[in-house]
Amino acid sequence: MKLIFQDIYRSIKDPEMAELAIKKWLSWAVRSRLEPIKKFAKMIKNHWDGVMRYFTSRLTTGAMEGINSRIQEIKRRARGFKNIDNFISMIYLEAANLDFDFPT
Repeated sequence: MKLIFQDIYRSIKDPEMAELAIKKWLSWAVRSRLEPIKKFAKMIKNHWDGVMRYFTSRLTTGAMEGINSRIQEIKRRARGFKNIDNFISMIYLEAANLDFDFPT
């Protein structure tokens, strides 16, 4: 079931076809006896607009999750900042990927 759902996301480009395929998959998932699958199907139904929007925009939150991961790493490494300005400055410094190789 998981692999079929992944195939829908990977292979179907047309939003109308994706809607039909996901509705068919949801019907199958709800009738299954697997509780994790039923829970996932319920989540898909609750976030239906966002799920379908992916097929028109092809945008995900992957980039933002990556940025957030880097910010959390900065926060862990510093063990806290005395003020927010220092924290923001460190985020900019880290995110800029500056090259500090000086000639010898």
